[in-house]
Amino acid sequence: MKSMGNLAVALWLVLLSGCAIPNRTDVFQGQVYSKGALAFLDIKGTTRAEVISTLGTPAWESKNSRVLLYVSETALHWTGFAFVPVLFPQDSNDWLGSKPVSISGDDEHKWRVLLVAYDERGFVTSHMIRKVGNHSLDEKRLEALCVDYSCHNAIP
Repeated sequence: MKSMGNLAVALWLVLLSGCAIPNRTDVFQGQVYSKGALAFLDIKGTTRAEVISTLGTPAWESKNSRVLLYVSETALHWTGFAFVPVLFPQDSNDWLGSKPVSISGDDEHKWRVLLVAYDERGFVTSHMIRKVGNHSLDEKRLEALCVDYSCHNAIP
């Protein structure tokens, strides 16, 4: 009989836990580019002007390090349900029950940057997408990201 009681308590705890499922990524600022949309950056001879024509005006451009920077801010959105314990449910003679409740929310916002380097003639030399977490992205930080990228990629 004791094991039946333990089983009932375990089942009740599982039902209380509910479930949350990520169902989409919301973009709050900028644009998230697919690999296909960025494929033109790998074509030899792509120019800075073509990048701006295709992707639009960058959020930041470092003239000193010759890097264009595009920013996107995203958060994973999730929805689900949970069962909340209810004492003396109205539609039952039981002293304890549970009631399903819908839940939803967003995870912490995350920043990503697309960095596109070009040489002194304006030809694209490299590019990458970098996750920068949830740090603030003021002008000083944007410039630092560009300089860091150009230093580590030996842009001519």
